[in-house]
Amino acid sequence: MPGDLQQVRLPRMHTQPAGILPGRGGAKRSTKTDGLSGKQRAGHQDEPMMTAEQIASNVRAFYESKEWRRLRKEILKLDKHECQCCKERGRYTRANTVHHVNHIKKHPELAFDKYYTDDDGKRKRNLISVCHDCHETVCHPERLRWKEAKPKLNKERWD
Repeated sequence: MPGDLQQVRLPRMHTQPAGILPGRGGAKRSTKTDGLSGKQRAGHQDEPMMTAEQIASNVRAFYESKEWRRLRKEILKLDKHECQCCKERGRYTRANTVHHVNHIKKHPELAFDKYYTDDDGKRKRNLISVCHDCHETVCHPERLRWKEAKPKLNKERWD
C-alpha cells in the first residue's frame, strides 16, 4: 500500500518523567538553562566587580577575586594553555600564568580588559598566557635584580 508507514523498532527508554532522577525518591534534576547559579536564582548576586581604585589599593584582593579567576581561566583556554612568549620563539611550553601587558599598578582600569588600544590606535592583547620562566625573565626582568652580583662596598685587604 502506497500510504503505509514502515514500522521501526526504537530502543527502550526509561519511563521516568522528565526532570525526575531514577532511584532518588523522586528528587528533581537541576536544570540550569538560564545560566545562573543557585545563589543568583535565589536573589543573591556575586560580589560586584572591583573598581580601579580598589584594584590599585589592594592588588592581592584583585588576584583573589572571582572575576579574575574566571577571566584567568578564559584567557588560558583562549591561548590553549600555550606560553605566548615561547610560541613566538618556535617552542611549546605549557602556560600556567596570565600576564598583564599593562601592569596593574600603572593601569588598574585595564585589569579586567583582554585587549587595549595602543598609541597608534592598534588593538593589542592586554592579557596573555605565559609559562613561569617567561613571566619572570621576559615579563618582569626587574625581579631578577636580586640575583645579580652586587658590587663590593670596599676592597678586601689582607695586609
